[in-house]
Amino acid sequence: MTLVGKPVIRETGALYRRRPLVVTIQPRHLELREKGRRDTLSLDYLTIYEMAMKIRWRKQQVEKRKRP
Repeated sequence: MTLVGKPVIRETGALYRRRPLVVTIQPRHLELREKGRRDTLSLDYLTIYEMAMKIRWRKQQVEKRKRP
């Protein structure tokens, strides 16, 4: 696997308000913005990972409650 050494910018297939989202992969964080806009959201990778783990845990808890 290749380490991120310099920013990599990609347009995604996800739309927000009918605009594609653009992601910039930085060595220490991820940046999101709407295509054609300058306003950028920055998220560090640890925060993204922790949020994903919490979401998965909550889904597992809901599934457990549904089981008889």
